[in-house]
Amino acid sequence: MNGRKRLVNEVNIVKGKNDVEAISIARLYGWESEIIHARSKNQSIDHLSKELIENPSYGDGGMASAVRIVSSGSMKKES
Repeated sequence: MNGRKRLVNEVNIVKGKNDVEAISIARLYGWESEIIHARSKNQSIDHLSKELIENPSYGDGGMASAVRIVSSGSMKKES
């Protein structure tokens, strides 16, 4: 593979990776906003969302998202 073609491929790989990351961030933000809204209106959230907040993932924004949700004051103990 010549140098130009290699460079073009590398640029495309980086762009693709960045695009996937942007989609992931947007979806996580949307989920986070929905949870904060639901909790602020005293609406229940599904068990998978509760599980993610209680046991967030690491390295993909899950922990930061859980911290923002809990820090928003919208999380109240459910009976």
